Formats: sequence, structure tokens, C-alpha cells
Amino acid sequence: MNDFSENDFIIENIIFDALEDLEITLQIHKADSKAVLIIYPGADGSIDGYNKKYRRLAQLIKSKNIATVIQLDNKYCFSGNSTYSDLMIDKIAQIIQYIDDNSKKITGHDEIDFYLAGVSAGAGAIATVLGEFPKIKKALFIAPAESVGLENIAKGLEHYEGELYLTAGEDDEIETFNSAKTYYNLCKKTSRKELEIIPNCNHRFTGEKNGRIMANAFLWAFSEKSNFPNPEGGIFLYK
Repeated sequence: MNDFSENDFIIENIIFDALEDLEITLQIHKADSKAVLIIYPGADGSIDGYNKKYRRLAQLIKSKNIATVIQLDNKYCFSGNSTYSDLMIDKIAQIIQYIDDNSKKITGHDEIDFYLAGVSAGAGAIATVLGEFPKIKKALFIAPAESVGLENIAKGLEHYEGELYLTAGEDDEIETFNSAKTYYNLCKKTSRKELEIIPNCNHRFTGEKNGRIMANAFLWAFSEKSNFPNPEGGIFLYK
């Protein structure tokens, strides 16, 4: 088990005018890398997730200097006439642009590449903007949902030219194993795309074994030094 200090990351609070003054908290885990990985949880997901799984994953990636990792939440929020789905999409787009505009301050590098990891609804939100940012080189979608609308997802994926890695549980209650296959088929221009369906695994990747598989998925997508989907390659996230 990995236990991480509160001093292992920097907290930054940002208010975005374009999101009607919505304040967003970022946890920044700085690594010696020109890549930035953003982790976007599922619907109403907290910044750290269950048993601080996202913080553990961020520290795993940071410790290997794969990328500077940015954590943010995906809590329910509503503003004006915007739906939660609209804000979920706008939020990730604004964060990507903010990090790109402030890359020197955040990473120490003027030019950066983006890696994105989305879980469930967070994956769908990321999918919609993949084609808008050429600096996105890799994306990992875990149990990707279609809650932001398949049409929006299709528009984002059809122009994406980076690498895409998809995984879902065979026993997923909302059947994101089918959504993962749909995402896979929608990608026509990706430089690489991989899909793994995990047996005896539900939507949340419940249990120590599946948690380790989830952790190993991050190495599979972002380091290419992985024996995914073998659980022995992943760190402990939860029981």
C-alpha cells in the first residue's frame, strides 16, 4: 500500500469567467516531464475518489516522471441555463486551455503534451473535446459512459489523431463495455487504439484485484511499460 504526504502536491484554486465564475480546485503533482496528465472522475466524483485512489494514481505517475499530474473533481454543478453535462464538457476544455496557457508556471516547460484519463462520465466529457486540442497525445478511458450524448462524443472522436486506450468491466452494471466498443469504432484517425474488457469486473472496478488492474491501466496507456491487464503490475488502491 502507498501512503502519500499532503506535501506531495500543490493546490491551486481558479475562477473561470467563461464558467460563470465557477471556482475549480486543482491538485498539481509536478514531475520532471514535458507531459501533463489530467485525471477527470465520473459523475459527481470527488477530487481524490474512493480511498484516495486518484491521488494514489497521480503519485504513481509522478513518481515515474511520466507526467505532471493534475487532479480535479467532477461534482454536480449547475449554472444559468447550462446543464451538468454542458458544464462538465466546458470545465475540462477550460482546464486544458488554462494549463496550456500557463505551462511554464505549472510544469517548467514552454511546450507540453497532454495526456487525459477519464472515468465513466468524465471519459465522455473528455471524448467530446479530443479533436479540439492537437496537443492531446494520449487518452485513457475507464468504463466510458455516454451521458454527455453519443453525438457529441462522436464529433470529438472522429478528428482525434492521438492514442486511445479503453477498458471496461465485463460485469459493468451500465454496460460500458458496449460503450467502450462504440468509442473504439468511432475512432478513425487515431495513431493507436486498444481495448480491453476485464472479466469479473463491475463499473467501479470493485475489489483489490480490479483496483490493481485499474492502476496498471495508467501505465499501459501512458508509459507503455506494463503487463496490463495483469493485476500484479498495478499498485494497491483499495480492498
